[in-house]
Amino acid sequence: MKVLPVLTACLLCLLIIVPATASTPVVGVLELDVGEGIAAEQAKPLTHLLQEELHATGHFTLVERDKLEDILEEIGLQMAGCTTTECAVETGRMLGAQQMVAGSVSRFGDLYVVSVRLIDVESAVVLRAESVKCRSSVDDFAIKGMHDAALALAAISPAARSSEPMTEQAVTQHQRVLNLLTRADKKRLSGHVADPPGENALSLYQQVLVLDPDNPEAKRRLSEIARTHEQQGFEAEQGARWKEAARFYEIAVRTGFAQTALESRLTRAYSRLAEN
Repeated sequence: MKVLPVLTACLLCLLIIVPATASTPVVGVLELDVGEGIAAEQAKPLTHLLQEELHATGHFTLVERDKLEDILEEIGLQMAGCTTTECAVETGRMLGAQQMVAGSVSRFGDLYVVSVRLIDVESAVVLRAESVKCRSSVDDFAIKGMHDAALALAAISPAARSSEPMTEQAVTQHQRVLNLLTRADKKRLSGHVADPPGENALSLYQQVLVLDPDNPEAKRRLSEIARTHEQQGFEAEQGARWKEAARFYEIAVRTGFAQTALESRLTRAYSRLAEN
């Protein structure tokens, strides 16, 4: 398998660095790990294409590739050898990057899969993990797969995935959405799902939906919060821990993604709590 010669040559020469702004995270992109069915020499051009697509989203400031390679050389690793979250975090700290992107590409028959992770360097947590699949030729996948992976990492909703240039206002709104999602993910991972008031994961995800009602990431996270807290409320209810049950049910209802019947469970928990 070979990527089109022209595509390969262009990608290997392409390095886009955009000026950093206060609201654009500085991101390093590690070389993609190539798995089953993908030739090793395709790692570099595929990684370059991912860099290009990440830049095109307008949501990331990319670290210069030469600088990244120099850092990896200092810590005794090749670009292709840094694939773990731990290595990404260590490299990101040495680069002064805020986030790192790592991932892999594999082929199973005519199915191509690219899996990518957006890692927060300061907290060492995975902010976003996405997997893109498509059935196509390797050349089509190189373009479409990396494009869709970049959009997924930027948390751009399907409705916003247009080939038309975005207005300045639209770019600003997309950046606000990404910033809110990043803050929400950090709050969720640190356990601040519903507290403190205003600056918690639940309220931040809901702010995303005010700006972008179809945003899939915010909807998915709110649904997860609803399911988790509904289950925790049910377990507390079974143990007659009505205060805990009411709290868990209340959070689930606040997401807007809870089952309709949950409100009756919340009412019952409040009633039992009042009796006691």
